[in-house]
Amino acid sequence: PTLAVVIYIPYLLSHLILIRHLPNSSFMLLFLFVVVWLTDTGAYIFGTMFGRHKLIPLISPNKSVEGVIAGCISGMIAGVIAFIICQRYCPLDTIQMSMVQVILLGFIMSIISQISDLVESAIKRAAGVKDSGNWIPGHGGLLDVFDSIILAAPVLYYWMVFHR
Repeated sequence: PTLAVVIYIPYLLSHLILIRHLPNSSFMLLFLFVVVWLTDTGAYIFGTMFGRHKLIPLISPNKSVEGVIAGCISGMIAGVIAFIICQRYCPLDTIQMSMVQVILLGFIMSIISQISDLVESAIKRAAGVKDSGNWIPGHGGLLDVFDSIILAAPVLYYWMVFHR
């Protein structure tokens, strides 16, 4: 299992470098991080306030269905905001996406990032740890900050490759 994690994390995160070598990479990386982090934020805030139905309590006892839905909505809104900002301030990137594609990609990235977070939670549960370190006080280790990016980066990379 340790070897699998050592390969799993660097291989999947290496897609961030692959994205950097594609057209519109600045926008797409901005899009990825904004969507993923605002998905996490929206899911956490709304789930904490209104979450009543547990999603998968054995893996992540605090995640709720309401939080997942709020995360998806937050992710789509974040994608639209990133798109609008980049259209205005990123003149070198000529983004060939319609607003429907932006919203769809925001939704897909939101779902994948939440699955990625659950996968990391399952790995931590199997290892018997709460956080992957204490690099950021109150937040856990570096992996706890980037856990949602791990599966989202490859999905975005292949989206970019096949939607040229």
